[in-house]
Amino acid sequence: MRPELGQGGPGSPFGVVEPRLLFARLISACNEHDPDAAAALFSADIAIDGEAIGRNRIVGRLSALWRAFPDAHWEVLETISNGRRVAARMRFTGTQATPWLGVDRPGLVVDMTEFGFFRCQGGHIVEHWGSGDAPRMLAQLRSGTMAE
Repeated sequence: MRPELGQGGPGSPFGVVEPRLLFARLISACNEHDPDAAAALFSADIAIDGEAIGRNRIVGRLSALWRAFPDAHWEVLETISNGRRVAARMRFTGTQATPWLGVDRPGLVVDMTEFGFFRCQGGHIVEHWGSGDAPRMLAQLRSGTMAE
């Protein structure tokens, strides 16, 4: 019997769940602001940008972002997968409600592009490298207007 689309099967190099499906589930959890669903997707010792920070810290970072931007939303613009890895270009939008990165501009809408590289193993995301457009985000937060 063939596994469902996106599912790994016996002997699959992807483990339990194919990386693209794990990534899609992560975006869904992030857009629903669901820390439990997000936590279930990360390995206990996930590494972010080369630093093993663990599941609790990454979920804590997401929760802080969701508090600062209660309507935070990621739109996936493009994905590429290769073996255990997924690369994605995303658009992040959100309206600031509480201070973020030392800036307090309630009501400001932030709109920026992000890139993420995810490595999956054993049905979990075990590594993430990311690059958000931090200069654009900070410019928007500091000026109170959308950066060009």
